[in-house]
Amino acid sequence: MRLFVCRAGRYFGDRVSRELIGMKCIRDGGLEPYLFKQFECGENKQHGIERSVRGADVYIFQSGTRDSDLRTSVDDNFMELCRFVDGMHHASAGSITAVMPLMPYSRQDKLWERGEPFTAKLMAEMLEAAGATRFMTLELHSDQI
Repeated sequence: MRLFVCRAGRYFGDRVSRELIGMKCIRDGGLEPYLFKQFECGENKQHGIERSVRGADVYIFQSGTRDSDLRTSVDDNFMELCRFVDGMHHASAGSITAVMPLMPYSRQDKLWERGEPFTAKLMAEMLEAAGATRFMTLELHSDQI
């Protein structure tokens, strides 16, 4: 089991990591570091994991809400997660589980008007397209999701 956190998921990931270490479920010291770079034009890049993830069960923690300290929106945080998942997929991780305590856009689970997006479904499809094999969340707006 390999644990990573996106920038806005640090608090939740730290707590889960400490619990797993205390229960002796993981041996390698908890959360693994990675590098994040923000370019002047506004683009972001994650890179630089220290050890191979080939064949490993990877868990990536991220917040599903905006982060006022980082000045990131829900969309910024979700795209960071998708990029991270894609990177782990291309690094040949055995399985990739995205962990978000709150699923973004889970209230947008029905189409009420013509031309309205089905955003909850779109978010799930984006994670799947990026390479996530599982998605774990704690609070969904409705059972149908």
